[in-house]
Amino acid sequence: MTINIKKLFNYWLSDAEESWSVAESLMEKNKYPEALFFGHLALEKTLKAIVVAKHNAHAPPIHNLLELCKKTDIVLDNRLVAELRLFSGFYMAGRYDEEKMDFRKKCTKKFSEENLKKIKKCYLWLKDEAKKISRLL
Repeated sequence: MTINIKKLFNYWLSDAEESWSVAESLMEKNKYPEALFFGHLALEKTLKAIVVAKHNAHAPPIHNLLELCKKTDIVLDNRLVAELRLFSGFYMAGRYDEEKMDFRKKCTKKFSEENLKKIKKCYLWLKDEAKKISRLL
């Protein structure tokens, strides 16, 4: 069975956009851990779109943003590496009860606003990278 790469690419980008919208809505409702979780999902899905385009294959079923980045050939500076490492933790912390409780304590309004702002900056940058790649599909 052949894969429609353009369709799969667009699926991931569309799903990333939806995750970003949910992240913003949750932030407005003061659901900080959940907002950061969905912010992570927006980054993950955007990276998966880029991976699909680069490899003409399905993206791997992983959630680690740095591992996904390695599969894209995108060059990261030290700041982005540190941020993506931090953001990857938002996925795990949003899923498992014990980690979720610890994460909730950490997710003050200030912490969450600062990190969602960083996620947004990264998300917009990755979206721009994806648009560049989409011209080649």
